[in-house]
Amino acid sequence: MFYLLFFIFTSILFIIVPFSKIDMKIIKIKKYIFPITIVIFLILLVSFSESSFKSAHAGFMLWANNVLPALLPFFICIELIKATNFMEVLGKLLEPIMKPLFKVPGCGAFAIVMGISSGYPVGAKIVSDLRENNCCTKTEGERLLAFTNTSGPLFIIGSVGVGMFGDSKIGLLLLLTHFIASILVGIVFRFYNSNDEILIRNNYTSKKKTTFKMSMLGELMSNAIKNSITTLLLICGYMIFFSVLTNILSNTNISFYLSKTVECFLSILGFSREMSLPIINGIMEVTGGISELSLLKNLDYIELLPCVAFVLGFGGFSVCMQVNSIISNTDLSIKPYILGKLLQAIISSILTFAIIKFTNFLDIEALEVMSYKSSSILQSSNILMTSVTSLILICVFINQLLKLKKLKRTSNDVL
Repeated sequence: MFYLLFFIFTSILFIIVPFSKIDMKIIKIKKYIFPITIVIFLILLVSFSESSFKSAHAGFMLWANNVLPALLPFFICIELIKATNFMEVLGKLLEPIMKPLFKVPGCGAFAIVMGISSGYPVGAKIVSDLRENNCCTKTEGERLLAFTNTSGPLFIIGSVGVGMFGDSKIGLLLLLTHFIASILVGIVFRFYNSNDEILIRNNYTSKKKTTFKMSMLGELMSNAIKNSITTLLLICGYMIFFSVLTNILSNTNISFYLSKTVECFLSILGFSREMSLPIINGIMEVTGGISELSLLKNLDYIELLPCVAFVLGFGGFSVCMQVNSIISNTDLSIKPYILGKLLQAIISSILTFAIIKFTNFLDIEALEVMSYKSSSILQSSNILMTSVTSLILICVFINQLLKLKKLKRTSNDVL
């Protein structure tokens, strides 16, 4: 069916544009690549309409059941924090630690903590907000973006470890290597664009925050909810699109041919070629790829888990596009982020291989109890982090109210 439609499309194209009138030296091929690709995609969408609908429905349900309830409270709290001087205070407190280690301002610690605890794409959202408010330079923002947007512990231990592999110790191992790799990427990226930083810093000024008032809380809350829902709808669109795209690539055997390239690398490493297709799917969309890898029960963990760590570290092109949409209102580039995720994927896979090869991490019985407790605790991590963030907000609000009272007293004394 696909080949018939493709033949009809190319025939119509040559009828409309006779070959004799085409001057290949004048035509800019790049100009037509994108529209032709979209037209082919539409044809494929019609050809595989039933499976495409199922994929789109699965992507939407994943967003509605997991992403929306997990991320909406975080995004609202982040939007409210932007209205206070919390970032400025945090930046001053943590500047002595963050600057020598990662060469970023102290407020970047908020992006690290929230990105690690919440998962994709909270880290990118916070970095984007920091840049919009001029709390960091372009270079500093790109450094933060490269290592703060990570997968969350609830997903790694709960979904991957317990849900897919049936072993929380595997989730704990992947969590350990994932976060160590992230920190190492941050240290490596401290040298990113270091020559240009002095010139950028000379023209750098941070926006002055307006004093928070309780009368503004209703308006701030409304704006926070609107902005959060807008961001989440963008994420929903990307999740549905990449679910459909992965399905089409699978139905047209394009994923199969792409996996042949991965097979070469796996053969060099001495790993099984069975993992090539799931790795390709994981590079496109992380959850589906790891789920397929977990079904390869016949493979040894020393081969399987480093590949899972690689897919988990990269995060998939679906997340890359989500990050690209989030930072689109800033001058931040997506290239350092992709480079950072590739580096994190390589480091985490090497660390995973080394731990399995040279230690008995997965055989330690005490870890089973510890990882089970960790899994239980992480099931309520979203509620806990939201509560902590809310507590911080309340403290900042009280601080602002005390400042207002102090100003009123001083003005009355002057009068």
